[in-house]
Amino acid sequence: MIYAYSTNDNQLLQALLNLFTKIKNKFPGLIVCSLKHSKIIEAFQRGINPYQILRYLNSNVHPKVLEKKMFELNEE
Repeated sequence: MIYAYSTNDNQLLQALLNLFTKIKNKFPGLIVCSLKHSKIIEAFQRGINPYQILRYLNSNVHPKVLEKKMFELNEE
């Protein structure tokens, strides 16, 4: 699941996420979506490559999630 936080009803964020995810729920300030194979294939057909999707997700990760991931990597 992907939880996309926003300060308002962000139509641009919703449109962007809809390019490569399946939007499950929308709440004020929050969009809940998931990665689906069919949506990823659609994105590829539109000319979006995997690196662009990963770059977007990595550049917008919540700092607490990133901190947890870095801690887990250091434990290995």
